[in-house]
Amino acid sequence: MTWGILTPEDYYYRRLITDAVRAVQAVRTLPGVDPGRVVVAGNSQGGGLALAVAGLVDDLAAVLTTAPFLCHVQRAIELTDASPYGEIVGYLAANRGVEEAVRRTLSYVDGVAFARRAVAPAQFGIGLRDTVCPPSTGFAAYNQYGAGNGRSTPPAREIHVYPFNQHEGARPCSSVTSSAGSPRRSTPSARAAAPAPPDRRRRTSAGGGASRGGRPGRAAPGPRNFRKEIREAGWPVILVA
Repeated sequence: MTWGILTPEDYYYRRLITDAVRAVQAVRTLPGVDPGRVVVAGNSQGGGLALAVAGLVDDLAAVLTTAPFLCHVQRAIELTDASPYGEIVGYLAANRGVEEAVRRTLSYVDGVAFARRAVAPAQFGIGLRDTVCPPSTGFAAYNQYGAGNGRSTPPAREIHVYPFNQHEGARPCSSVTSSAGSPRRSTPSARAAAPAPPDRRRRTSAGGGASRGGRPGRAAPGPRNFRKEIREAGWPVILVA
């Protein structure tokens, strides 16, 4: 987590993000792969890498990200001491004069910045009891998704919120009703409503207007089920970890 962290050019995650982008390029050269139907998916570190790829590769078929790491990193290191963000906290505790350099480097790999550039449809999953990747950091990436891509129409997006799950969240490419349980709420207004039955899913689609780092703005019924579409179409999925 801190390898090369004093400069963006030397930082470990610069190399890892480059590898993830190259993985997409490599898969597209394989026999039998339609380059226009490649999906990236990941959980935790993989979720952060999926967002990075989404911001750097502009013709993906879809993006699946859950409990994304490396999002709104400046806030994350102030909210949790849990590893891996805790490694940065410990590093700054032992090296008190390098905070400005560290924060500058982290700004170059922040998933929120990559999410702003994305154009592919996306599905997010967030566990509200996650102490590894605080939920507000994932909401920040969702709220900014596609906001800075220069397109006139924002990409389709949806978010699944799991109020009783921690960092395991909802793993990408699992069944729609996964072992993580059904999401119960995804907007502030949902908190005041009666609990939904176990088989009822509440989601938030693009168009919500919450501020960066807050919960999504408004609920909308019947968003696209990207996981089901991808499964049924047999699209190639790149799992990044």
